[in-house]
Amino acid sequence: MRLMMIFAAWNAKLPATDECYYVRDNDKSEVSSLTTDQTELLRRKLDIVVKGDTTPPPILSFASCKLPRKLLENIEVAGYEMPTPVQMQAIPAALARQSLLVSAETGSGKTGSFLIPIVSQCAKFNEEHFQSQQQPLAMVLTPTRELCIQVEDQAKVLGKGLPFKTALVVGGDAMAGQLHRIQKGVSLIVGTPGRLIDLLTKHEIELDTISILVLDEVDCMLQRGFREQVIVFDMPNSIKEYVHQVGRASRMGEEGTSIVFVNEEDKKLFPELVEALKSSGAAIPRELANSRYSVGSFSAGRGQKKRKHGF
Repeated sequence: MRLMMIFAAWNAKLPATDECYYVRDNDKSEVSSLTTDQTELLRRKLDIVVKGDTTPPPILSFASCKLPRKLLENIEVAGYEMPTPVQMQAIPAALARQSLLVSAETGSGKTGSFLIPIVSQCAKFNEEHFQSQQQPLAMVLTPTRELCIQVEDQAKVLGKGLPFKTALVVGGDAMAGQLHRIQKGVSLIVGTPGRLIDLLTKHEIELDTISILVLDEVDCMLQRGFREQVIVFDMPNSIKEYVHQVGRASRMGEEGTSIVFVNEEDKKLFPELVEALKSSGAAIPRELANSRYSVGSFSAGRGQKKRKHGF
């Protein structure tokens, strides 16, 4: 059975949903001995709003979830003393293989509420189905590289000592290394949509074994509109090539974002770069404008049509 978990900040405006947990499917999980009245009282006190008739009761401790003993030890090492409200409700629902739409405040423990079920279910699967190498069972997508790194670091802490490996798929690192990591065998892939699409476009990767998909900070993804973003870590050798690469971020009249990193090794291109930015109406970074290498301009760019750049 496929499982999807979508997480957003409390103030996110999601289509056709309230600020609540939305749970579907009819699996049952014996994770709590709370009565119906106790469950309703606990949810009211913790301000937990639930939609879904088959939603399991909240848990009162991590131990009540029948998690692997090593995972419980790792949870303690990670600094989790007791589950937060979002973890109390989301963890048992996820362990019951129910799809979720979760909205909670920033810093409320949303990351732990999806990583703990992922580590638990992946570790149990790998122990029960021994094979020469692990296969992708779960994927977490987040909008930024930094958030991906944080999520994978936390997953490593929770999965330490368990049959559970991770792969990070983000921009800024060599794609070859990320591909090699996946091919060696991992249970969890954490990445950004852009790099994952790039990886799947250029290489053949089997992802049909994935049964858990998490979209973290989905409100940020919706705000970005999943637009294509281009990051150029090495300044091209010519302004013509620069214009070509930047243009990849803006196609068919659609807006896009391009980020280009430059340093003094590119000083010969500074004058032309300043002129290109001026002609497009783009803001000129203060460091570039104040650089002594930006004084003057080359004649190579004169006489050409002005082009629109995307930044």
